[in-house]
Amino acid sequence: MIEPFLDWCYSTPVLAFLRDTRFGMPISQSFHILGITVLLGTTVAFNLRLTGVGFRETSLRTMADSLWPYARWAVAITMFTGLLVFIVDPRRYLVNGPFRLKMLLLLCALIYQFTVFKRTVTSGDGDRLTASKRWRLAVISLVLWFGVGWSGRFIGFL
Repeated sequence: MIEPFLDWCYSTPVLAFLRDTRFGMPISQSFHILGITVLLGTTVAFNLRLTGVGFRETSLRTMADSLWPYARWAVAITMFTGLLVFIVDPRRYLVNGPFRLKMLLLLCALIYQFTVFKRTVTSGDGDRLTASKRWRLAVISLVLWFGVGWSGRFIGFL
């Protein structure tokens, strides 16, 4: 059942254009990397504030209100362009171990970021959390997001 879909992905004119032209994939991948950069930048900045290492003068609520829109847009851009990169040649990615790990970590990171992390940290009580709980939340967030990035980086090597 999946074979016809994979064949369609490979032969669709728009996707063939992305795959076979000189600039199709580089442009898609550039926007993918831009989204990843903004996402990791907002994540690192927010987690620095969460742990008290940086941005101490800014409340977690203010930080969340400032960074959350950028993070959401970055996730949207990254997911859309990642889908474009994947769907151009899905067979290549489906058998790739680092790609599968990336997808698993991405799922975990998204669930964590938009449920536990957001609800716990960006509520009005985020600044009242104990230091150890803030560090735990930050470490889990950073490990998941950097794990997504690092496993994505290894896709091309295996």
